Amino acid sequence: MKEHLDIKAEREKEIFSKIEVEIWNSISGHLQCFFVRLSLVEHLSPELLGVLLGENSELQEEFKQHCSFISFNKYIDAYLIQHLFLDFLCTKQHLLSDSEKQETYRAAACWSEQNGFLADALNYYEKLGDAQSIDAVEEKIKNRMIDSHVL
Repeated sequence: MKEHLDIKAEREKEIFSKIEVEIWNSISGHLQCFFVRLSLVEHLSPELLGVLLGENSELQEEFKQHCSFISFNKYIDAYLIQHLFLDFLCTKQHLLSDSEKQETYRAAACWSEQNGFLADALNYYEKLGDAQSIDAVEEKIKNRMIDSHVL
């Protein structure tokens, strides 16, 4: 079993090395940061992706040119990051500043709350340490359960 895990880890290391050389090193620092920020978010709706991209037209254009590892799934109305690329991006999360992480979590939390994904909103608010927002979302969940006659 340990040998199997060692082989898997070695293969992953080789793949990540190729991603680093062939993709990562060929894109701008702004796009690198954006991709890593995407790895912090679980449900990448088109609207949330737009919020995270912002008004930076250069970043938007570069994203369009280098998004081959991100596809849109019309059945769940969300973008999905290819698994190996997502795993690679997760290894780069240490490159983000605390404020970049907080900005990403805040945007994801607000979008999730506004669109009824309350469990996701709770998760992001917890990562932010935002007790007041957690309380507000828990109250919304309680009210939703009362309205649905679950409580």
